[in-house]
Amino acid sequence: MMLSIQKLLDIGFIELKAPNGNVYYKKGFYLMVPSGIGWHFLNEKDGNDSFIYMETEDELFDKIGAIHAFRLPKKEDNIYPYTKKNVLALLNHYFKINMGDIQWIIDLKDIELNQLEYIAKKVSEHQYFLDKQFKLSGNTVSNYMKYGIDGLYRDFSKFKGSEERTRITKELRDLILNG
Repeated sequence: MMLSIQKLLDIGFIELKAPNGNVYYKKGFYLMVPSGIGWHFLNEKDGNDSFIYMETEDELFDKIGAIHAFRLPKKEDNIYPYTKKNVLALLNHYFKINMGDIQWIIDLKDIELNQLEYIAKKVSEHQYFLDKQFKLSGNTVSNYMKYGIDGLYRDFSKFKGSEERTRITKELRDLILNG
């Protein structure tokens, strides 16, 4: 599928103007510059000043590893309120293990219920992986959802956690995105 301006905006790129008036798009250290029917892509973090030409969403996915950003439901498509009752119903539907302390999930303000459901569904589909990672005390909905939200919703390039937590989060994310 061709990469559109709307798709860039949907995943968090912002529109900016260069001093010469030309429009470009930026998300973190990624730059996208319109070029004909395609885009020039630059990752400022890698220290390389060479732009890469691309035209499709898949090419961008390969470069920024943000497949999840394209698959997460849009906030504006949410039709149910983010309430304690709805969050509990959703978590009880997808998980049959100890909840743990889920108050932090109920208190989330930057995520909509449809997005939380997507993450819960994906985490529950890969619960076998998390079950193998923890002793019984770590097998809680709260813990599993923390890994899922960090891997699928948060900007993974800014993730801060122990080496082990980072490894597990990345492996879960990769399982979900490539599965």
